[in-house]
Amino acid sequence: MTRTDRICGFAAITYAAKHGTAINKYTDPTEGELDDIDAEYATEVAREGESLIWTQLVAGVPAEDDTIEWYRAPLAHYAVFPEHDGTVEVD
Repeated sequence: MTRTDRICGFAAITYAAKHGTAINKYTDPTEGELDDIDAEYATEVAREGESLIWTQLVAGVPAEDDTIEWYRAPLAHYAVFPEHDGTVEVD
């Protein structure tokens, strides 16, 4: 599956680590939007609310994990790991 969309949560953190894309954070009640944050901070934020963390998929580089579920949202596609334990592992 080739996409030029966004994925969110732990899926985004893992994808960004594998493919070198920037990890970003949407605005929340306590903090504005942040671009290109580190994986450690992104993981902390995702534990509180996965939908706040996102990365842009690279054209031609699919989200590879079969456990990713895609959700249609008004402005983007989002992915989350079902029942994720809050850890991110990268080869």
